[in-house]
Amino acid sequence: MAPHILEIPNEIIDLILDELDDSPESKFKLMSTCQQFRRCLLPRIYSACQLNFGRTKHIPTAFLCDRTAAGVWLLHKNYPEHGRLVESLSISFSTKFFIEGLVLDETDDFGMTRSPQYVLGKLLPQFDTLRRVRLDYVNHYRNIPYDLGGFVDTLCMVLSRRSLKEVSINLVFRTEDKRTWGVEEQKLDASNGWTSPYPPMANLDKLDISFQEKECPYQLQDLSDTAFAWLIGVFLRLFELPCQSLKCLKFKYRADRHRSPDLRHCPLNLLDPHPEPDRIMNRPGGQLRLPNLETLTISVSDAGRWAFEQYFDIDFENIKSLLLFGIYDNITQNDLNFLRKFTSLSVLHLQYPARKYFGNWIESAVSLRESCQTLRKVVIYGQGSPSTNASQLEEFLRKYGKFYNACIEEKEVPAHMTDQGVKPDDYTLYLYLPFVV
Repeated sequence: MAPHILEIPNEIIDLILDELDDSPESKFKLMSTCQQFRRCLLPRIYSACQLNFGRTKHIPTAFLCDRTAAGVWLLHKNYPEHGRLVESLSISFSTKFFIEGLVLDETDDFGMTRSPQYVLGKLLPQFDTLRRVRLDYVNHYRNIPYDLGGFVDTLCMVLSRRSLKEVSINLVFRTEDKRTWGVEEQKLDASNGWTSPYPPMANLDKLDISFQEKECPYQLQDLSDTAFAWLIGVFLRLFELPCQSLKCLKFKYRADRHRSPDLRHCPLNLLDPHPEPDRIMNRPGGQLRLPNLETLTISVSDAGRWAFEQYFDIDFENIKSLLLFGIYDNITQNDLNFLRKFTSLSVLHLQYPARKYFGNWIESAVSLRESCQTLRKVVIYGQGSPSTNASQLEEFLRKYGKFYNACIEEKEVPAHMTDQGVKPDDYTLYLYLPFVV
């Protein structure tokens, strides 16, 4: 390797690299030519780590199934050496990741198939600067048992990293899956929610957690009988210590049955506060206490708000920014009562209110100024071009536009909002509320 072929600023090197083939193979070849390329490329290659865990034909336990998870299988062997560069870790458990052939034992070469506990046991001790972790658990098929214990063990292990600040969790499962989780339930109950050699050391700033329960039975009248009720108890127990200083929470819960058009299956009775949270969770503690929360994002419909109120204990008067998404239904008195608890709110975001109830949500949002005098701005993310809701927008702007200094902007959506599903070609309506004299 030539040590000093290039003597140019790193900014120029970055521009050159941006124009080249982004494949790991190409990066490895280029890195071997020059020390300066090596210094610039190492963080690009190893700043993020992707691990995919799947199943075999007959065994539900999860194993590392993608040797090319980060491009080439050699990366996995090199991560321990360059672990100090890893800042982001993505881990996926999916029934669509399928392993052909026999599962290899844990004495073979590290590039081969491995259990999540073994792989992370090798990697995590080297990830001294790990800040962000994303965990996905997706069961695509019916009647296929899949390893929840490996997923929970993985979460416990990553929460043992002191440097960790952000965690994102996405779980897609079926109500019937709970029947296959009996072993994990006994294990977690016995350890009071913790897999013992991994005590929590993380102090999180941001938590994003999403539950989607598929094929939830329509005849079920109490959400305490669902797989979600058991899962949320597990996860809130795991996050009790790491979230003591949490500043930002995004929470989503969706039970597919709640979208039934049949009025006989209307879920409104499930949105009322449940009298016995301890019984729903089937675990001590009842709710996760978040005393320092300042920014909150929650889904509204599909029992999302119900689940949030049921399982989280926050100081509403500390929330400065609130974003509501999944707004499929008309605003109700219960919704208004909930919003009026945020007495120190500065900014309210409404993401994609249903077109049918668009105007109702806007008018209700600005009416919150009566109970929240600190509210300065309401931001509405509308789907499509402004012409989509032209009549409603025109009527609202005619009545309130001047008073609220309203303006519609069609401009590039901020990166943090595109991450939350707002499309670049959508429009944004800004309402600036006057000071109360």
